[in-house]
Amino acid sequence: NFDGTDARISDPFARLTPFLQIFDKIPANWGYPGQPDGWSFMTELYKKARRAPRISLNDQAKRDFVYETLCDFTKMDWQLFFQAWGIQISSLSINKKSAIYPMLKQEIWKYNPLTRKGGDTFFDLYSRSTWTITTNSEETAQEGDAPRGRAIAVLDGDISTFWHTNYSGAAPNPPHWLRIDMGKSLKVKGFKITQRQNNQPVKNLKIETSMNGTDWTVVAGSPFLVARINAQQLFELPEAISFRYFRLTVGSNADTWTGGKFAMLAEVDVIKP
Repeated sequence: NFDGTDARISDPFARLTPFLQIFDKIPANWGYPGQPDGWSFMTELYKKARRAPRISLNDQAKRDFVYETLCDFTKMDWQLFFQAWGIQISSLSINKKSAIYPMLKQEIWKYNPLTRKGGDTFFDLYSRSTWTITTNSEETAQEGDAPRGRAIAVLDGDISTFWHTNYSGAAPNPPHWLRIDMGKSLKVKGFKITQRQNNQPVKNLKIETSMNGTDWTVVAGSPFLVARINAQQLFELPEAISFRYFRLTVGSNADTWTGGKFAMLAEVDVIKP
């Protein structure tokens, strides 16, 4: 079930494509010895549904059920696949499966069932556990318990949390920026940006990099047009570059989809070459 903000919800073929990607791209014995091929997943899904202790009463429960069944079927965590398709999985389900299974990093979502090509490359991320982040615009504590509303939320791996510029008391206009220190120079092939779920004002996002945190270079192709979808968005660079710091800037009100003063993001990451 696609999230309602994704334009592909109205395309019947797009609705079928994720299943065809799963059917065609999962070989037998892929996740563990004795695991059947991808075409057996539909049988597994049907079997699990019949034996489920309770009925899925809403769309979120149904999405979580498919995600968890697929993870168990392959002994891998498929959250990147579902994010790439804009299919929102609850943080409860993600936390449950990511704790026991390794991350699926093959870009199966790029497989074209019509041409039977693609989906063989791999997506990889650096650990963000030691990264630090600052912002020029005040964070807000009005969104609930930390990290919700705070800048650090974009590094926590949870798409349900987010950074939001302040709207209580002082409510500054753009420019708004986030400055991230990765702790050391890393070679990077691109960026992964995830909008706040179901509320996506960021439109044009300027990205700059630096070795010393003082002298900045604008990334090729920047500013990037960030779509109003819940799915992760990948911005690949023409060639890999090395840097320690990077800065994300929403420059003006015109760089938001709403034309308003606020900015917010759910997740920010970089892609390994």
